[in-house]
Amino acid sequence: MSWLGLVARVILGAVFLVSGVAKLRDARWRESAARFGVPPGPAAALPWAEVVLGALLVAQLGVPWIPLVSLGLLGMFTGAVVAHAAKGDQVPCNCFGTASIKPVTWATVGRNVVLIALAAAALTRR
Repeated sequence: MSWLGLVARVILGAVFLVSGVAKLRDARWRESAARFGVPPGPAAALPWAEVVLGALLVAQLGVPWIPLVSLGLLGMFTGAVVAHAAKGDQVPCNCFGTASIKPVTWATVGRNVVLIALAAAALTRR
């Protein structure tokens, strides 16, 4: 197993765990997600999906499928952020619950691009 892939999975997994747990602990998450445009069903499921993906990444299970799912999820997140940033919308990021709400910006897109690169590196096995 590649050390790069291993480290990328651990870091990405930790990010997903922190993000998911922050959303689960925040009673205002769904309201804030609605302002961003996330429908109620996905808003309820997203924190749990992040926690499960994060745990599987950290545990090094499901390679390459779990990193691939993470890459797809990050791609969807990034697409939504780009759409809001391009319009200059002042919608909250909600990436780590409402405790750190800031409007999405091109810096948010940049952070997501780094996470996408980590997800791509997490796909490596050798």
